[in-house]
Amino acid sequence: MQTAINSGLTKHSIHEQNNAFWNLLATVPEKMHHLDLGLFPYMIEFTRNLLKNQGGNALVEKMDTRLAAIPRHHGLKIFHNGLANLARFAALEYRNMMRVMPFVLDGLLDNGGLDSKLIGLYLKWNDMYRKTRKLAFTKKELDNFEKLMKSWAKDFVLIGSYSNNQCQYPKLHHFLYHMIPAIKDYGSPNGWNAETFEFLYKAYIKDPYHISNKRNVNPQILGTVMRKLTLQEVYKTIFLNKPHHFYQSNEVILEGLPEIIDGLEHFLEALSEYLKIMPYLNNEATLSFNNLPMFNDISIEIDESQLEEFVTYDNSCFAKVLLLVQSKHFRLDCPYMKMTNLYNLIPIESINEIVHVIPQFEKVDSYYINTFVNL
Repeated sequence: MQTAINSGLTKHSIHEQNNAFWNLLATVPEKMHHLDLGLFPYMIEFTRNLLKNQGGNALVEKMDTRLAAIPRHHGLKIFHNGLANLARFAALEYRNMMRVMPFVLDGLLDNGGLDSKLIGLYLKWNDMYRKTRKLAFTKKELDNFEKLMKSWAKDFVLIGSYSNNQCQYPKLHHFLYHMIPAIKDYGSPNGWNAETFEFLYKAYIKDPYHISNKRNVNPQILGTVMRKLTLQEVYKTIFLNKPHHFYQSNEVILEGLPEIIDGLEHFLEALSEYLKIMPYLNNEATLSFNNLPMFNDISIEIDESQLEEFVTYDNSCFAKVLLLVQSKHFRLDCPYMKMTNLYNLIPIESINEIVHVIPQFEKVDSYYINTFVNL
C-alpha cells in the first residue's frame, strides 16, 4: 500500500490521509469494506448477543424465523436458513439484511424502550447508508450527514457493550472522523467504492475457481471465462441483432460457435416439449417457493372520492397482482385461472409502482411498506 501511495496513484482513489492511530498514511474509508463488510456485520453480531442476553437462544431463533418469513420481492434475498452461515456472508447478503432488519426487530423485545432504541438504530443506519450513495453533497447536506453519523454512533453504544473490546474498532473511528473530510476532498463515496472491482473479481476469478477441480486452475479459469464471454456475444448476436460487431471483435472465440449454436437448438427443442407437458405435471414446490405468493405487491393511485373506502397512504392503496391481462374481451377460460367469488380489475394506468409489503409480525391486518428495497 505504501508503494501505491508513493507512486501517486490518485486516479485509482488511493490518496494521502492522516490517521489518528498510526503515524503513517492511509487510504480513504472505502464504503463497501467500512459499511457493508465492516460496521453493519458488527451491528448484526452485537444485536444477536443482546437478544441472547435478553431472552436466550430462543429469541435469536425467533429473529431467524422472522427473517425467513419475509415475503419475497424481486431482487431481495430471503434468508430461509436464518443466519447460520453468517461468517460466509458477502456484501450483497448484508445489504439485503439492511432492507428488512427494522421490520424483523419490531416487537421482538418485551422491553418497549430497548426495542424502540434498537429499531431506531437500524433506521438511522439505513438513512445514513442511503446518503452515502448520493452523487454530490451541498454544505448543508454534508452537515446533516455528519449529525446523523454522530447520532447513530451514540445509539451504537446500546449494542456496543456486547462487543469484546467496547467498540474500539479502527473502521468505526475511520468512518466517524475521516468520512466527512474525505468527501470534502474527493467527492461522493461512490467515486472511491471498491464494489465494481470486487464484482469483477468474483465474476471472473472467484466463481470460476470454485467450479474448478482446484488442480491446475489457471487453464480452467480461463476456459470458464472464455465460455462466459462467448455466450454473452452469442446473446448479442441472436437477440440484439449485432452479428457484424460479433464477427469483427471476436475472431478468436469463433472456433466453438457452431457447437454452441447446435446446443442452443437442442435446448430450445427440449424447452418446447417441457412447456407442452408442464400443465399436467404434479409439481412439488421447493422450500424457496412453498406457500409463498408469486406476484408483486403494487401501489395504486385512487380517486379522492374513494379515499374513505380503502386504507391509504399518500393517496394510494395497495394490492397484490394476480394476473396482467391485455385484451379487449376478458375471458376466464384460461387453464391457469379459476373463478373466485370476488376479484378486482385494475387499469394498468392506475398502478404507480411495485412495492414490498411486509406484514407486522404477531399482529393481524397490520402491514408495513418497505421503503428500503432500493438500498
